[in-house]
Amino acid sequence: MPKAGLFHVNIRSCDPANLGSADAALVGMGDDGFDYVIKTVEKTPNVPASEWLCHRLSELCNIVVPQYAILNIPKMKPAFGSRYDSAFETNTLLILDILSGQEKANILAERLSAIYAFDLFVHNDDRHFGNYMFTKAMNGYSVKAFDFSRAWLHHGWPLPDLPLHPSCNTVDCFRDLIKHHQFNLKAADVVLDRLSELNVGSIQNIHTEMPTEWLPKPSRNKIIKWWPSKDRLERIEFIRGGLKDGTLL
Repeated sequence: MPKAGLFHVNIRSCDPANLGSADAALVGMGDDGFDYVIKTVEKTPNVPASEWLCHRLSELCNIVVPQYAILNIPKMKPAFGSRYDSAFETNTLLILDILSGQEKANILAERLSAIYAFDLFVHNDDRHFGNYMFTKAMNGYSVKAFDFSRAWLHHGWPLPDLPLHPSCNTVDCFRDLIKHHQFNLKAADVVLDRLSELNVGSIQNIHTEMPTEWLPKPSRNKIIKWWPSKDRLERIEFIRGGLKDGTLL
């Protein structure tokens, strides 16, 4: 089940984000009592739709993401909100220690490999070390993926051909990560299998749940038409082959 409710969250108060993010417009408190990092179509027109689809697809691929919601803000179009959780680790040095293997984390190589395979599919070229969220668990840290602002629609449609540029953040950072955490092909294959198996009805539902202001109907129809095409399946198999023979690592 999706973490996003069918009902919108009403934002009662908000302020400029000031988070060092080029895409986050605001931070605000919702009528559910939680704080949200807010991305708006007014600031970045394609970002809410990209975030929505990537978060929904992530869940269907068993990639854990922060809780999120569609937000109503007075005098603005609906916005995408990622719930802020104070339990997330924000100490940069500690995060780097986790990623380098100096701090214990739960099945981290498996989770990082799954996220990498997904990022390749949605053409996310900006997965840097700060785009992993860590929460303290009983026996180590658990990881969530967040921030898909530079994925999916960011590059226009259709998705650009692979591979990603070798010097982009996603590839550059992952190459550093696998120095410390062996790449897990099985975990990546699970993600690719799920992307292969998802039918067009699931994609239609994701777009139906999304506010109409985020993406015009013609653009939605192009994505829905692409989903059952051989182009999507060839993209998945290109990723699978490149991860298996190491050319995408």
